[in-house]
Amino acid sequence: MSAEEKQTEQTLKFDALLSQVDVTFWQQFGRKKIDDYKLSEEAVPIFGSFTGGIHRSNVVLRPTVFVNGEALKKEPDSIALTPFHFKIPGQLLNTNKIESFKQLDKKQLLREQAMQIVHDITSNACIENPSLLYRFFIISFADLKKHRYIYWCCFPAIVPKHFKVVQHSRTKWSDYGTDTQRRSLVANFYKFCGDHTMEQSLLFIVDKQYNVHTLSSYVNDTALQDDNIAMFGYVDNGNLVDAPSWFLRNIL
Repeated sequence: MSAEEKQTEQTLKFDALLSQVDVTFWQQFGRKKIDDYKLSEEAVPIFGSFTGGIHRSNVVLRPTVFVNGEALKKEPDSIALTPFHFKIPGQLLNTNKIESFKQLDKKQLLREQAMQIVHDITSNACIENPSLLYRFFIISFADLKKHRYIYWCCFPAIVPKHFKVVQHSRTKWSDYGTDTQRRSLVANFYKFCGDHTMEQSLLFIVDKQYNVHTLSSYVNDTALQDDNIAMFGYVDNGNLVDAPSWFLRNIL
């Protein structure tokens, strides 16, 4: 490796995620707590959503996962989101006492969730449903009488020991290929999103003709594997040029 190459190498950093839990989520949880969950402290499935990086009035917004009152519905696939918003799976673990919330072993819970992602990778479940790489979970204590909610939201990441990602080069989208190629890729991606579930659109393959494919098609199609892949693509909800969002850790 030349001295010039070493100078251009940089360790890739990741932008931490934020959570925005809407008051409607806690209102809906309060109703379900009384009618369905009662005293159970079992984790319940929820979902969150996010969109690609957003700029508003020249202000860069941090990568954020949104959770609202729809998140507790039993059939999330039937819920329509705003175009180009993506659902990601999560869990809610609520305790009945504040003491129990304080005594929760957050490191162990985090490890359990991370190992679930490992299972999704090794079992190839994430090939059919890439949203499994975007898992999150919330632990909480809900005081329904006082309408007081204490919670902690976490986004587990698989980080092997001594894990480091080095970027050798970076190209702005405006500098990539020709204008015709960029337009073709954008049009093909929009068509891909319309033809497939939004969960499958989170992580995809782009061939050398700028056609977009699912991960499963890459695994099952030998012709596609034969030196025809130009790049892997994913939906990044961050805005920083030098730091993709936290989600990329599990994809890598």
